[in-house]
Formats: sequence, C-alpha cells, structure tokens
Amino acid sequence: MELDLNSMMSDPALANCPWPIYAGLREHAPAMSAPFSRSQSGTVVILTRYDDIHQALRSPELFAANYGEAHPANFMGQKRPLIPLNTDPPDHGKYRKLLDPLFSPRAVRELTDSTRRIARELLSDVADSGQADLHAAFTEPFPCRVFLDIVGFPPDDLDKFLLWKDSLIHAEIVAGTEDPEVLAQLWSDTADAVYGYFNVLLDRRIEEPADDLATRLLQAEVDAVPLTRHEMVDILYLQMAAGLDTVSASLDCLVARLAGDAELQRQARGSGDALRKMIEELLRVETPVSMVFRYATQDMDMHGVQISAGDMVMMLIGAADTDDTVFADAMTVDPERDNTRHMAFGGGIHRCLGSHLARLELTVAFEEIFAILGEFRLADGKQADFMPGIRTAKSLPLQWEPRFAEAESPR
Repeated sequence: MELDLNSMMSDPALANCPWPIYAGLREHAPAMSAPFSRSQSGTVVILTRYDDIHQALRSPELFAANYGEAHPANFMGQKRPLIPLNTDPPDHGKYRKLLDPLFSPRAVRELTDSTRRIARELLSDVADSGQADLHAAFTEPFPCRVFLDIVGFPPDDLDKFLLWKDSLIHAEIVAGTEDPEVLAQLWSDTADAVYGYFNVLLDRRIEEPADDLATRLLQAEVDAVPLTRHEMVDILYLQMAAGLDTVSASLDCLVARLAGDAELQRQARGSGDALRKMIEELLRVETPVSMVFRYATQDMDMHGVQISAGDMVMMLIGAADTDDTVFADAMTVDPERDNTRHMAFGGGIHRCLGSHLARLELTVAFEEIFAILGEFRLADGKQADFMPGIRTAKSLPLQWEPRFAEAESPR
C-alpha cells in the first residue's frame, strides 16, 4: 500500500472522515514505512493496531521521545525538549513527580467554579442568537481562557495565544503553504515569541508571586534542586502548545458528533454519570489527537516491516481506538461499553499530564452547553470542517432554539 503521508497530514477529507483509512491500514498494513518530511531519515513507520500501539507506548526503552541530540518526536516548534513530553527515563520520572500533583484530580476540582464561570460567560454571549460558529465563539476560546487563568496571564492576551498555538500546531494552515523553509521560519519566530513571553512572566512573578503555575514553578524543586529557567519555560511552553489545542479539538469533535445525532445528544443530557460515559466513549471513537510519534531505539521487525534504530514511528491511536478486535462493534457509540482502555490521552509514562483537567473542561463545557443552548444541531446546509493531525474544527456552524441565557446549570 502506497501512502503519501505529507499530503495525508494536511488533507481535510481525512480529518473529516478518517475511519475508513484507519480500517484499511489495520487490515492491510498494520505496520508500514512511508516518506515523511518531518522525520530525520525522511521516512516514518506507521503502526495502526491497538495491541502494537498499546505495547509500544509502554516500552520507552524501545520507543523514545527523543533520539540522538535531543530531536523531539512530537514537534511543536520547540528549540529545546519540552518537559515532560520530550523527556525519557530517568529524567521523565522526576519531572512527572513534580508536575502530577499540580494536575491531580484534587487540584483540578478546585478549578471547577472558575472554569464554569468562563464557560457560562462565553456561551451567554451567543445564546440568544440561536446560531453561531461555536468553534470561534466557544470551543476555541474556552480552554484558552482556562489556561490563561491557571498560568497567570491576562485575558487580554487571548488572541496572541490563539495565534501562537495555531502557528505551532497548524503551521501549514497559518502559513498557507507546506514549504519546509517557510514553516521552519514560522516555527522559529513563534517559538522565540513564546519563550520571550514566558521569561517576562517569570521575571514578574519573582517580584510579584501569585496563585498560579508560573509562581509554583519558581518555588519548585526536583531532587532538592530548584528548576532552571529553561526547565520552567519548557514546562510552560508545553502547557500552552498542547493544552490549548487538544481540548478545543476534543470539544469540536464531540459537539459535532452530538449535533449530528439527536438520540446520542438526548442520552448525554441524562444524569451526570450519563454525560461522563458519553464523553469517554466519544473520545474513543473520535480520538481528536489521532497520532503520536516516537523514535525507535534499536533495530526491530513488526509485521514484516524493518524498523531501524533512529527511525521515526507514528502510532496512529485513532486507528487503535476503533480496532474491532479490541472494541466490539467499534464504530458504534455505546456509552455503556467498558471503554477504559481507550488511548485518547495516550498511554504509558507519557500519558497526558493534563487528562484530569481536560475531563473537567469537557464536563463543565457540556453541562453549560446543555443548560444554556438547549438542543443544538448543525446549521442547515452546513457541516463541521476539520483539520488533520489534531482534529480541530476550522468552523462549527450550529443552530438551536434560543432560550433564557441565564438558565440554572449544574453545580
């Protein structure tokens, strides 16, 4: 099977409906090598079956986040490895020990009220109109506003952060080209701006401590040693690049699926437990972050495909999460299934640091959407249009019957 991966990575048709490609790859090419401009060697080996990817994510000694002179497998414009995404054992463990408590279920629960306030404010702005591009009005700004609160940035900088995260994660869209030189310059310029912003913030927090992530990093120690300035900035960079786009993408995918299926939406509007189950099942089927990358640390063979040490390996977790050898009738959305094995948040030591925060944001967002907007659907004659990779919507045109915007919502 021939696959033009560079084109696939920028093909909106694939982003809008990736499941037939997933199924074909699982059946006919569970492992395959393809040309890929972002790989050091010019090629990447793609894995598509659940069992292979599940094992690979749990084998950092075979599939590393970095290879050689700090070449990050998951590239987001960074000029140094991001922490903890681009770190391997033993350093990875010490950083997770520091950061996991900051994003624990208990720590995240304390953010519920502020998160709900932001969601309610944004949705109330469009509730009476009966229609909106919900991506522009809510699913994109909502997680970004939450992030600004957590890290300690002024809300007035929202547009700046939205442009930065798009330039890093959807560079081809922002630049309007796939020219490697143009993209490299965009990534470099954006990274410089982000690093500079965080350094200014940290300088300010030395003089004016606050109840935010930047201050906590300034006060933190790893093995009784304070973090370096580079370590602090590299942690903040990851939280911005990954934390902003992934929740937006998840909301886009889940809202679009519920907008197109009135019965699923009705089920999700049930008890709090019904909503929790629906979110987990839709994360499995939609898998907004559809792929992660690693580097092979040694020569190996998978399904007859030779993988050499240093080869980039793409783990197509969107295909893994709809593998019908693991999830019976995998394309059916069944909130009652045991879907605790889905990998929408990755797996192994690099499992998403912010998964508890993401679940809180998704839950609060849907509680407020259901309370304020009422039953919603895709606007007449319109459809959601997604970008590939991290499956964020370019637009999400919805309509609903206007209702009292200040409706009482769950607490």
